[in-house]
Amino acid sequence: MVVGIDEAGRGSFVGPLVICGVELDQRGMRKLREDGVKDSKLLSSKRREELAKKIRKVAKKITYEVISAQEIDERMGVGTNLNAIEAIHMARVINKMKPKKVIIDAPSGVKRFKEILEKYLEVKPKIVLEHKADQKYVVVSAASILAKVRRDKELRKIEKETGVKLGVGYPHDEMCINGVKNHMKALKKYIRHKWSTYERITQRRLEEYG
Repeated sequence: MVVGIDEAGRGSFVGPLVICGVELDQRGMRKLREDGVKDSKLLSSKRREELAKKIRKVAKKITYEVISAQEIDERMGVGTNLNAIEAIHMARVINKMKPKKVIIDAPSGVKRFKEILEKYLEVKPKIVLEHKADQKYVVVSAASILAKVRRDKELRKIEKETGVKLGVGYPHDEMCINGVKNHMKALKKYIRHKWSTYERITQRRLEEYG
């Protein structure tokens, strides 16, 4: 049995950061390889949805941590960077799942990331930390797919609540940026205010009305 952990929404401007842990046995990993499970970024939205169903069928355990934009702002406001926020919540996933072995798609700065992760661990599994592990290990690819599908679901909830189209919620997405520009008040609790994107948008609005 191995647990894979990955995230979705790390660099997003609107919506949560979602972390997912998936536990698979050897049979499950073999089945998902045959099904074409790979890094979620290499798959279409439709294909991710299809594979998510297959992953849920064979996974022994699945755990999520959904980290709101508000929490990210609050933690960054007291000097906690995004890597540390991820490490804290990935430790929570490990504590809940209690694996013997865990493989994590770690950000750059693996040594420091491991130090923070271990600080919050209540269990002591064998830990494999690798940058781009979602491209190498099927169990991490599975976690990346479920994290992405869950984050997309959270974005659709925000759209339904606010009536604002957000696309993928990232700074490069014109639909997202226009939605925030025109509906900043409605989206206030879902925006990451500590992002430079927010500063650019608010500055531009001041210039437009100045």
